[in-house]
Amino acid sequence: MSDMCIFGPVSKDVIYHGKRKVMESVGGVPVYAGLTAAKLGLSLQVITKWAAIDESRFDVLRHENSISLRNIGTDETTSFDLVYDSDVETDRFLRLTAMADPFRVADLQYANAKLLYLAPLMQNDIHAEVIAAAGKRFQVALDIQGLLRQSKDGVVHSSDWPEKLETLPSVHILKASHAEAADITGEDDPGMAAQQIAAWGVEEVIITRDRWGAHILKDGEYVDVPAFEPVRHTDSTGCGDTFFAAYLSRRLQGEDTAPSGAFAAAAAALKIGIWGPSQANRDEITAFMQSASRLPLRPNRL
Repeated sequence: MSDMCIFGPVSKDVIYHGKRKVMESVGGVPVYAGLTAAKLGLSLQVITKWAAIDESRFDVLRHENSISLRNIGTDETTSFDLVYDSDVETDRFLRLTAMADPFRVADLQYANAKLLYLAPLMQNDIHAEVIAAAGKRFQVALDIQGLLRQSKDGVVHSSDWPEKLETLPSVHILKASHAEAADITGEDDPGMAAQQIAAWGVEEVIITRDRWGAHILKDGEYVDVPAFEPVRHTDSTGCGDTFFAAYLSRRLQGEDTAPSGAFAAAAAALKIGIWGPSQANRDEITAFMQSASRLPLRPNRL
């Protein structure tokens, strides 16, 4: 049995700064969170989907010996244009240019892990019946971002998640950004949003706020996690995936929420300084924690 199984589609990404094409890369949670978890020593399964024509693009996963990889297959690989407003990658919008087939309940048969990390990129990737079935068999972690994404004329926008009330009791650990938590709860205050999500049945809720830190609610205990000051700001793509994978790695290894959150914040700060997925191992992240500055928490409003 593996420590963790990441269950969701990969993507082909084209990154733009304004109208200038910067690079093409591969993405999705299996790439960013998967490689983070592998660097941190977890035994890892990845169950994903890409088209046969794109096989060679995802050698980065195949070449990681600690990852047991299964591609279920699909007609098209999910593909995005990631358009940032400038070279300083802050505000962005996404264009969806192709989408993989959704996952089915039957696909869960391939998973054999202590924790199942559900990782949709779009709302139709993983339906409610799949999450419900997963919750009966596994401890389930969910990054809610993809379930709030819909596409209109190719442009990806955020929306509410109609199936949240019936589905969230099947989720044990949930991560949402501040804006995503506000979208599904109607609460601007992250503490109130976390309490509402917990009331809907989630045991452990993480609300991330970029440079303004994160907040964790578990068993009624609310933990503030200040962010770390990055050494440089190179590529913010995948920072949320890095944070969640690092957090889950520490929780699986028996750490409490506060040290797990601090470790995750440090991993995300290191990731933002490089192109592509995180390359940091546990010792490197720990050393960074000892030398880097913490950033102030922001008042709890969007």
